Amino acid sequence: MIQLQVDEAKKQYDEAEARYNTIRLLSITAIVAGLLFAVAFGFVLIRSIIRQLGAEPSEAALLAQGVANGDLSLRIDLKAGDTTSLMAQLKAMQSSLQKVVSSVRQGSESVAAASTEIAQGNHDLSGRTEQQASALEETAASMEQTQRHRQAKRRQCPPGQPAGHECQHGGPSKAEKSSARLWETMKASTTAHARSPTSFR
Repeated sequence: MIQLQVDEAKKQYDEAEARYNTIRLLSITAIVAGLLFAVAFGFVLIRSIIRQLGAEPSEAALLAQGVANGDLSLRIDLKAGDTTSLMAQLKAMQSSLQKVVSSVRQGSESVAAASTEIAQGNHDLSGRTEQQASALEETAASMEQTQRHRQAKRRQCPPGQPAGHECQHGGPSKAEKSSARLWETMKASTTAHARSPTSFR
């Protein structure tokens, strides 16, 4: 009777030990499988993120910071056929910004060249105007001297001289009057040009 109880107890112990070993094996297997799944999932997730970025996250961050700081000379290496990643979009933005900067630079250079040409033209026009004004001043001075000479000659004419006598022609001629009007016009033009804000004299 006692032997039967011992055998039954041993049998139950062996069964319990077998169940324990089975449960332990299943637990270890589940843990290993979970770890393997986590590693595989993480690897796939990282590959997906890198594929979307087009490079390592640190490289993408460095490039974005460089573009934000205005540095458009950074080199961007893309994988073959990559047209949708973040790096591809950053490269497209970099190329577009380079074109805009180049266009603005060319426009500013054209404006500077045009301003220089305008300044040179104003300087030349001012010089010619001053030369013409100087020549007209000399002409006016000569006309005034001639007119004074004629007036003095006319005052010296004896009373009763006929109208056609040469001493009666002391007034200014038509040519002298036209030259005087031209001198006044050129003088006014010179004064206006000197006061003009666009003059680069």
